[in-house]
Amino acid sequence: MADLPIPLLRTFVVVADTLNLTTAANLLHRAPSTISMQINRLEDLVTTQLLQRGQYGVRLTVAGEHLNTHAQQLLAQLVV
Repeated sequence: MADLPIPLLRTFVVVADTLNLTTAANLLHRAPSTISMQINRLEDLVTTQLLQRGQYGVRLTVAGEHLNTHAQQLLAQLVV
């Protein structure tokens, strides 16, 4: 199993919260293309699709919902 970089998990959680790559990019002060590349890299690491991309934003897949739950718990532990 591959290690998942914390910055990619942080990006994923913001995307999951906003359900919009452009909004997430603005919140993270990054270009939308950077956010998309980070999500693609994370999907490559977990070898499954995490987001369904559409014309009006994104939706989490079942795997994305599971990862989001665990990523939020992990990131909350890092803040303490």
